[in-house]
Amino acid sequence: MGILCAAGSLMPQTKAQVEYMRQKGASILELDTLKILDDGERTMTIQELCRRIGAALQQGDDVVVHTSNDPEVVAETKKMGQAQGQSTTEVSRIVSEALAEVVASCVEQLGLNRLLIAGGDTSGAVCSRLGIKGMRVWQELEPGIPSCISLGDVPLFLVLKSGSFGGPDFFAKAIAHLRTGS
Repeated sequence: MGILCAAGSLMPQTKAQVEYMRQKGASILELDTLKILDDGERTMTIQELCRRIGAALQQGDDVVVHTSNDPEVVAETKKMGQAQGQSTTEVSRIVSEALAEVVASCVEQLGLNRLLIAGGDTSGAVCSRLGIKGMRVWQELEPGIPSCISLGDVPLFLVLKSGSFGGPDFFAKAIAHLRTGS
C-alpha cells in the first residue's frame, strides 16, 4: 500500500513539496475548501475524497492530499467563511479539521499506520482526531523534522512537519523513510 501525506500548510515550501511529488508521479488530490464550508456538500466531498485516496493507496500509489495554495481559492474560502460569520482563524480550523477527518477516515478504513502530515495546525488536528496523546521521537530526517511513533494501543509511524520546513524533495525523503523505517 502507498503512503498517505496530508498537507494543509499554505507555505511556499509545502507548495514546492507538493509539486515535486506531482512531478515524481504521486497521486495528488485537492480538498475543495469551498465545498467543506457548505454544510450540504461537506460530508459528500470528504467521502468522495476518501474513496479516491483509498483506491490510489490500494494500488500502491503514494498520495498527497492537500488544501489549495492558489491565492484566489484561499481568499474565496476566507470570504465564504466570513460570510457565514466565521473569523479567518475559524476558517483555518475548519479546513484543518476537515483534512484531519479525511486522514482519520483513511486510517480507519484502510488500516494505515504510516503518515506524513505537513502544517502545524494540520498536524495538531490530525493528532487530535486520531486520539494521539504522546509520541516517541524516532529519527531526525532533517534539522527540526523527526519521525515519531505514537504512544497508545495502535502505534502509528508519523512524520509531522511545519509547513516552512524541508526542501522541495522532503516529502519524497519522508515517504521513503516511512516505508523502510530508516
